[in-house]
Amino acid sequence: MTDLIGKVIRDYEVQEKVGEGGFGSVYRAYHSSVNREVAIKVILPERASQKDFIKRFDAEAKLVAKLEHPHIVPLYDYWRDEEGAFLVMRWLSDGNVRELLDRGPMKLERLKLLLEQIGSALTLAHEQQVVHRDIKPENILLDNSGNFYLTDFGIAKDLRGEIQANTTMGILGTPAYLSPEQSTEKKITSKSDIYNVGVLLFECLTGQHPFEGVDPIQQILKHISEPIPSIMEINPDFPKELDLVIQKATAKEAKDRFKSIQELVEGYKRAMGDSKDNLPPIKNSLRSKAPISSTPFTFGNPIKTPERFIGRKAEIRRITSRLLSSAHESTSIVGERRIGKTSLLYYLSNPEVATELGLTEDKYCIAYIDFQGLLEITPTKFWNRVLRQIQKKIKIESSLKQIEQLRSQDSIDLFDLEDLFETISDAGLHVVLMLDEFEYVTQNTNFQVDFFSGLRALAIHSNLSLITSTRKQLVDLAHSEEIKGSPFFNIFAVVVLRSFAPEEIEEFIARYTKLGEQNLSKKEIDFIERYGGGSPIFLQIAGHSILESKYENTNSKKQLYDAAEKFGEQAGQHFSYYWSQTSENEKLTLLSVLAFSSSAKKKGQKSKLKNLIKINSQALIDTKSLHGRGLIVKHEENFSIFSPGLETWIKLELSSSQEDESSEISAEEWLKTIGQADSPGSERVLSKFKSKYWPLIGKLSKEISFELMEKAFLNEISD
Repeated sequence: MTDLIGKVIRDYEVQEKVGEGGFGSVYRAYHSSVNREVAIKVILPERASQKDFIKRFDAEAKLVAKLEHPHIVPLYDYWRDEEGAFLVMRWLSDGNVRELLDRGPMKLERLKLLLEQIGSALTLAHEQQVVHRDIKPENILLDNSGNFYLTDFGIAKDLRGEIQANTTMGILGTPAYLSPEQSTEKKITSKSDIYNVGVLLFECLTGQHPFEGVDPIQQILKHISEPIPSIMEINPDFPKELDLVIQKATAKEAKDRFKSIQELVEGYKRAMGDSKDNLPPIKNSLRSKAPISSTPFTFGNPIKTPERFIGRKAEIRRITSRLLSSAHESTSIVGERRIGKTSLLYYLSNPEVATELGLTEDKYCIAYIDFQGLLEITPTKFWNRVLRQIQKKIKIESSLKQIEQLRSQDSIDLFDLEDLFETISDAGLHVVLMLDEFEYVTQNTNFQVDFFSGLRALAIHSNLSLITSTRKQLVDLAHSEEIKGSPFFNIFAVVVLRSFAPEEIEEFIARYTKLGEQNLSKKEIDFIERYGGGSPIFLQIAGHSILESKYENTNSKKQLYDAAEKFGEQAGQHFSYYWSQTSENEKLTLLSVLAFSSSAKKKGQKSKLKNLIKINSQALIDTKSLHGRGLIVKHEENFSIFSPGLETWIKLELSSSQEDESSEISAEEWLKTIGQADSPGSERVLSKFKSKYWPLIGKLSKEISFELMEKAFLNEISD
């Protein structure tokens, strides 16, 4: 689409581009005949001509037109032509709630106003049988007096069937805010909006999403199966009643939520202690018996507060020493999923921490940008996102004007960026970009070699440093051989995040128990160390599990058993991801380590490298990879699985259920194909494993008997 700035469209003088997305763009314009500013949403012509879109476009226009409310953004005009589709709405000058949250969590009183105004708007919509289905910070706008307005009814559903805006195109809505029924084909009602508002409430209070740091698919799955974390895990000073409001609003079953949006608003006001209505207290039927405020361990999101950040001293020294050098060198942070990459970037970008490290605000502008889930990002959108964050950090008037100009353009070229960074440099500032989940850029075919060459040139010749975070080495995540051969990757030193060292584990347990004012027994500390295994995420899960079970049990043996169960429930999804990212050869080595470890006490067999190589000739390479990812640990010459929890998960993954168990006859037939049919009892044991793992079991059987595998994988459960 050509740039519309400066053009006149149907009496609307287009003045500025204020937003851009996959659908098209949003402009600020002046309507001369009535002397007012307006917002014009312009949809790309290729989308505007699609039948499904035309239906949804007309539906949004009709819906908004009939929903007349002081806090629903009014629609002034709309039309479609060969240039695209156009929606003309009220211009609101103070951005949206997402921009508000970028500056930190909202105050309780401010949030009450948001709930009252948006709740009132939704009440009207629900009374007219309309469900919004996409309530999120980006869809709540502000005026210059601080009032809130609901917008974007583009995927709304009219329950009376007069206007059916949802289609069969798949899930409609934003994965981060979807109610369980929106992604499971269950009936959509106004209770879906109540769930959306509950998630929004969590984010406004804490400044972070309840399921932060995972991809959109994982977010959908978490909304279906996992409760929203307690806000008291993030800030124990929140009123418990406030936490209960969120838990009730986001109950998995729609029938367990508030009956209406107004009831949710009153619940919030009551939790704040200022409701005039004599409403019954919210029942604590959705929470654990354990007082969450006394469980300091959290594992739903990256660590944002410096006092909860542990270790990584050597890595921080290396990163900061490169930034403080005369060349202001760049660094690539690499590490397994949930190893703490985002937490480290949050820590480094914290103003107080940065100052202590010598990265003072008068010399360094540190901007954090998260690219997770941005599948449709382009170079222009990349720079728009980056410039928006820089804009929030600097106070150089000339640079702010340059950024404003660049962000209004349809494309941003290298020369303009060089000019901008030169202006910032002249003011004595060096820019540091913290680029989280950078693989969403390197693996995206929208980014070709010229983009990376330009970014390298800026990092070398301008006052710009890059700190990227990815799950693998940057060069291994490039989407083409041409980019892999680019000198872009040569500007980085690689810092690999691994599991915590013993002293960091000790610091972790001591710091978190002090924060939660807890006294742990030796058995409880041992449980955290064994199950956490040095992994930040699993240490958090282990600590949370042992304390939850402590409040539910007086019997110490039952406490440990229950804690192991709780750990398995929370850690299972992460183990499943690691398993899916593990090659067949690596799985064979993992199973070999587990089998040898389980049999060591009985048979004296050890998981030494020489024994592993007998089963898998690639074991030397695999053990290095698995050890680097933190999935196995080495004690002297022997390897073992890093956590009893992972051992148990692998055993359960290998075992077939009674319903899926293959017959001994089919197992015997398969064994004949590998020459193992004469092994005593082999068909009986093999039939108990999922058939998809028979090739792995067959390779193991060359060195480990079926009898031993039965004891190692099928009969034992880690305690």
